[in-house]
Amino acid sequence: FIALYAYLSFPATVANVAWTSLMAELFPPILRGRVFADRNLWLTLASLLASLASGVIVALIGWPWHYAVLTLVTLAGQLLSIRYLAALREEPLESPPSQGGDAAPAAASDRPAGGRAAGALGWRPFWTFAAGAFVFQFGLAWPQGIWPTVFIDIDGVPVVWFGIWNTVSAFATIASVRAWGRAHDRRGPFFVAAQAALLFGLLVPFYLWVTTGPGIALLNAVGGVATAAINLALFNGLLAAAPAEARPHAVGWFNLLIGLANFAGPLLGAWQFHALGLAPTIAVAAVLRVAGAAVLVSLAPRAAWALPSLPSASAWRFALGPFVRRALGRRAENVR
Repeated sequence: FIALYAYLSFPATVANVAWTSLMAELFPPILRGRVFADRNLWLTLASLLASLASGVIVALIGWPWHYAVLTLVTLAGQLLSIRYLAALREEPLESPPSQGGDAAPAAASDRPAGGRAAGALGWRPFWTFAAGAFVFQFGLAWPQGIWPTVFIDIDGVPVVWFGIWNTVSAFATIASVRAWGRAHDRRGPFFVAAQAALLFGLLVPFYLWVTTGPGIALLNAVGGVATAAINLALFNGLLAAAPAEARPHAVGWFNLLIGLANFAGPLLGAWQFHALGLAPTIAVAAVLRVAGAAVLVSLAPRAAWALPSLPSASAWRFALGPFVRRALGRRAENVR
């Protein structure tokens, strides 16, 4: 099964490099917050509906035919997507090569591949962003392998709550993603990424004390708000930080680092959990996430952190309620 999953993932991983580079050419930075916020909204909604439909198929059709049916449905959707993408036509780029990111036009495609790679490796803002994203993703993946053991064996929560938590998180993501899109357009992707990474870091210790199904659902709702922000900001941050003349190479390096974090993080986290227990594992995850946020903060311009009229306040209000709205309003008045 693992070999089959790896085989199915390989072409998608390769295509992701070209697709990410294409998105940078199709949408200028000023539009990316709104465009990709809407995209992520519909993707999350489609994923939620697909999960519900898959559950119905699994319940109605026995093993192994339900897996075959789901695979065929997935294949049909992928073929439809490929047909649509094949209709797009790329125009040759006429801009001269440049060492900048989104602030400069993309380079001509006839530049030697080695030169493009060297440009990506030597561009400091990209590697700063990649390092912050890697550390954060390492912290995000660190406890992923232990959650079923924690929730079922330690907390004693019924398995049915897993579906409820995923649904709550998905609805929170859907409800808040456009607010983060507006924050992105006004403050930039690094500001949103830093906020989301910090929220993830502050959120994970609460899983030490909250052990009931409804309580964990509330934490997952806040996590869903942060997920909407980090998914949007890491993607757009990569487009903004990658050198325009070497973007495919930069995307490849970035995906390699994130893949390494997703592979090694759960393994090391599970080892620490079995050796030292839950609290040290959660502590390491929190420290890594906050450390990643600190690196991402360094990329956000200072003007993005002005307190009055904080643009992402609507996302926080959704997660934390009217009390935070009143508190933010009072804080803004004091600053004025």
